[in-house]
Amino acid sequence: MTIVIHFSTLDDMIAELPSNHIVRVAAMDITESVIANGIRLAGIGVHVCAIVDGSIFSCYLPVRVMQVWGVPGKGDPYADEYRQAWDKAHSLADQVRDYLGSKGVQVRSGIIDLGDVRPMRATWRLSRPAEGEPNE
Repeated sequence: MTIVIHFSTLDDMIAELPSNHIVRVAAMDITESVIANGIRLAGIGVHVCAIVDGSIFSCYLPVRVMQVWGVPGKGDPYADEYRQAWDKAHSLADQVRDYLGSKGVQVRSGIIDLGDVRPMRATWRLSRPAEGEPNE
């Protein structure tokens, strides 16, 4: 059995990574559920993963959860919102790659398949809030 450790922040994940470790970063669309009539609830975000001593370290950074047709496209009333969410996810993935690189982490593109384990929702913060700073 593979153990998956979900982290709520990138900094928490970085703190437990061994030095010179490779981390995979990718924008993803994860189907949350199928509603009806070809409409599904899609979770769009950035998945950050690493394999460490046989365990998977994971941090999921959500961008948006929204309704879309099974395959967004022509005639889909959600297509523009879907494309905007993807643009935000790709931008966030770039920011995450830059941030991890600045922390000395080796970053590669790609997805580590978690099988039946669903990425846990997390709040993306580059660091913990300072004393007295709001935790938004």
